[in-house]
Amino acid sequence: MKKIIKWLIAIALLGAVAISAFVQWNNRQPLSYADNLQENAYTLNGEEVLMSDLAFYIIYEERVVEEDALMYNPENTGDYWNAHIDGQFIRLAAKETVMGMSVHTTFFCQKAKEEGMTLTAEEEEAYRTAVADFYMDLLDEQREKLPVGDEYIFQEMRNIALAEKYQRTLVEKNGGTMASYNWDGFYYKEMLKEQDLKINDKIWEKISIGNITLDHHKVNYVNGSDGTKSKKKWF
Repeated sequence: MKKIIKWLIAIALLGAVAISAFVQWNNRQPLSYADNLQENAYTLNGEEVLMSDLAFYIIYEERVVEEDALMYNPENTGDYWNAHIDGQFIRLAAKETVMGMSVHTTFFCQKAKEEGMTLTAEEEEAYRTAVADFYMDLLDEQREKLPVGDEYIFQEMRNIALAEKYQRTLVEKNGGTMASYNWDGFYYKEMLKEQDLKINDKIWEKISIGNITLDHHKVNYVNGSDGTKSKKKWF
């Protein structure tokens, strides 16, 4: 009887370990961005921002990084996305940029609307030009894999135009440069510290930037090397 109890306890422990391992494995698996568009991405000062609202920044940043990746290793751009260069992981840096730019736009749009700001006719024209340039610059692969409709991109680019208008007023009032009020600028970061920002890490941490409008799931090499001497001199 004692042996049976010991066996049952051992089986129960093994089962618990297996379940724990599965849960940890499952928590590390990426989520489909397209399947989570209506999930909360973050909340800023009580305003909920959905994953769909991040689409423009994801599309934009994936293009920018991919252009660098094509220089790093045109045969397999996934090498660059998975690289650690200049003290940072490229994929994580891109993800930080996406979230940072979105929060920046949301925050400055909130401030602009509080002051009753709107776009002038000239600013509307500049916005339309920016939209045309954005679509023109898309990579061919991206055009086939846009995760949202045009209306989401149009709206967010309009928000960016309004946020930049407010940003210019900060420079005029307080001095400094536009860069100091960018999403990674010192003055902006000081302002953001006083805001109520809650990022939905449960969802956001499992979104894989670099694999939404592009496909880097299959990597043939490691950091540009296939075991032979690399001819690339970019870094």
